[in-house]
Amino acid sequence: MPTSTTWLLPDGIDEAGPRAAAEIEHLRRVCLDRMRTFGYQMVIPPMVEFVDSLLTGVGRDLGLQTLKVTDQLSGRQLGIRADMTPQAARMDARTGEGINRLCYCGSTLKARPQKLGDSRAPIQIGAELFGHDGLGADLEILSLLLDLTDALGLPRLTLDVGHVDLYRLAIATVAADQTGEAERALAQKDSSQLAELALEPSVEASLLRLMHTQGGPDCLDALRDAFPGADDALDQCQTLAGALAGRVNLHFDFAEGRGSHYHTGLVFALYAPDEAAPLAQGGRYDAAGEAFGTRRAATGFSADLRLWQSHAKLGLAAPMPITAPNLEDPSLTEAIAALRMQGEIVITDFDGTATCTRRLRKTGTQWTIENAQ
Repeated sequence: MPTSTTWLLPDGIDEAGPRAAAEIEHLRRVCLDRMRTFGYQMVIPPMVEFVDSLLTGVGRDLGLQTLKVTDQLSGRQLGIRADMTPQAARMDARTGEGINRLCYCGSTLKARPQKLGDSRAPIQIGAELFGHDGLGADLEILSLLLDLTDALGLPRLTLDVGHVDLYRLAIATVAADQTGEAERALAQKDSSQLAELALEPSVEASLLRLMHTQGGPDCLDALRDAFPGADDALDQCQTLAGALAGRVNLHFDFAEGRGSHYHTGLVFALYAPDEAAPLAQGGRYDAAGEAFGTRRAATGFSADLRLWQSHAKLGLAAPMPITAPNLEDPSLTEAIAALRMQGEIVITDFDGTATCTRRLRKTGTQWTIENAQ
């Protein structure tokens, strides 16, 4: 058979065949239905927006990830969304009052993968809680996330937790011209790289303490003496540890600085065993909506359904199809319609080659299902 490059998809772009598509749709439906029971209302942001809106506020760091095109009608630059969180923040800012719970699910497109082999077209699902700056909102978001992973039968997971306030307190002691290198050293847990910066001994010591003090809830007390200004952040982490005890493996790591330039409190990422890529990630970002005229407290999470599909225990049990003869018979048409209303799959056997184990056969005036020989 001749080959053709027209069959090739761009790097990082995936498609889903019938089975994979059925599994992804099942995941989507289970998640959205579960979110609804928590009071989250589904929104459908547009796939494309003007760049000056899409990359404003919490979306300003997505510039390199956003594929841009020129709008043939207005001449303005459009961006294809790389993340739906900024869109949810914009939609919430329209009301700008009270507590607002939103969820979403849809395709996104990244101009380049985060690392070689990653998908550039995640099917993003997420939930955002706007309008409450208390710890209760963070705990609800985490409870919702774990409820979803439990419902999908995902394996025993580890929740990696940090806090931006503690990270900023530590990094603020570094000179401005060395901040970037210090952040990289912390993220990579590279003490030798940190030593090369020749920081003040007390500053280096505190950063090393931050770098190496990680693990379960017991590590929190070890950080109180080193960072006396971080009591509120550590108290929040201690409360979180109590609230989630027994639901997930907890691991605290305050050195990564995940999203420290826009997150404003607790941050987290959820990992499957022996996996480097997180199954979900999120945190608090209390500047949501500020660029649209309404500063809103916010916290949330997002995930890629394709990644969840590879870990979920689905056990989908679709009904066995039924074949129907290719006849112009009003009673057959009526019987097929009734079966489909009951959720049965009925396939018209146009050429007599269908191999289903059940088939419709007319007995007298009635159409009945019989097992194929």
